[in-house]
Order: sequence, then structure tokens, then C-alpha cells
Amino acid sequence: MSMQFSTGKDFTRPATGMYIGTVADVVPMPDRPTAYGVKNQVRIHWVLFNLATGQLVVDSKGAPIEAVAITNASASPNGSLTTKFVTPILGQVPPPVTSVELLEQLIMGRSNVLILTESPNSKDPSKPYVNVTGIGPIQAGMPAPQGIPTTYVRAKNKPQQTSGPRPGQVTNTYQTAPGYAPAAVPTAYQAPVNLNAAVPQPNLVPGTPGFKPF
Repeated sequence: MSMQFSTGKDFTRPATGMYIGTVADVVPMPDRPTAYGVKNQVRIHWVLFNLATGQLVVDSKGAPIEAVAITNASASPNGSLTTKFVTPILGQVPPPVTSVELLEQLIMGRSNVLILTESPNSKDPSKPYVNVTGIGPIQAGMPAPQGIPTTYVRAKNKPQQTSGPRPGQVTNTYQTAPGYAPAAVPTAYQAPVNLNAAVPQPNLVPGTPGFKPF
């Protein structure tokens, strides 16, 4: 299926190109209506880092800009969750992904190179979709992953409010440099980095060796 970013009012779409992306959240989306009937789906969030400098990519308010993808929550080894996301994130075919909890254990905090490209938005041509169209390993010479910013709030921990902060509530404006949670520790499912591999350049397109194109 097409993995497309939300165009919500407060959502800042990332520019197309290549980034280091770290999985910061996994959100279950049960019983969603789709063109193929009601499906259980899952939403994957990455925070983005500049491929050249390793700096966190932020919006005008200093909050992290995210890449977001939605796919069916299927345990099938041939399903898009496994083939388009978990396998390239890990660099290796995972065990069957049978729950959101297992998915979190496998991919939360993992860092990869992401390729983001645009596709037309028929509902609003002025706001094209930005899609994750490739996931690949971090190569030698690229910045080391910094992990998830400690100020990042997962969807399940966000307060259910729509009218702004409560009186006296402390809000983080990201005016100071955020800290980072440790990057995910490699496990048996983490493919080793090829230290002799060429460093991908920003003009690479999906299909480049080492990347998993969608």
C-alpha cells in the first residue's frame, strides 16, 4: 500500500532527500477502514537527522520533524510490514512479527538511512505526499546515530487535549539542545555494517545497492 504522511494542521513535512532516521514510535491503529475493508494497521515514526552533520532535523518551533509510514499489521513474512519495513530496518529477515510489543522490541531505537520522495496529492496538489521509498544501512563515514531525543513524547503518552496547555503545565519549546536516549543495541537481527562500502550520496535514488526500495 502507499505509505503517506499526514497533512494535519500542525504537521511539518520533511523535505525530500536522504536522512538518518531513528524509529521513535510504533502506534497500533486497529480496525481502520481501507479500500480493501477494515484492517488492523500500524504507524511507524522516525525522527530525522541530517545525513552530513548528524544534527536533529527540527521545525520552526524546534520540535523534531518526523517521517511517518502506515502499513497493515500483518504477521505474514510476505506482508509489507515485514518486507518493506522490519527486514530493511534490521538488515535481516526477522522472526514472525505477531504483536505490537514484539515489533517495538525489534525496531524501536533502530537507525537507518531513509530515502524520502514526493508523490502527487490529488486532494491538494499544493501539498504533495512525502513517502519513505528506501531504507538502508548506515555506511562508514556517516554520522553515528544519536538515538531518540529524550524530549520526544510517544503517541500513547501524549495528553488528550485539543485546546493548548493546561494552566501551570510546563511545555518543552526545544530552545535548548535535547538529550538523546542511547541508540538501540545491535542484536542477532542487526546486519553488520560494511566498513568498505561506499558512502551513499544525496542524489542516490531508490534501487541503489544496499537500500530496500519500495
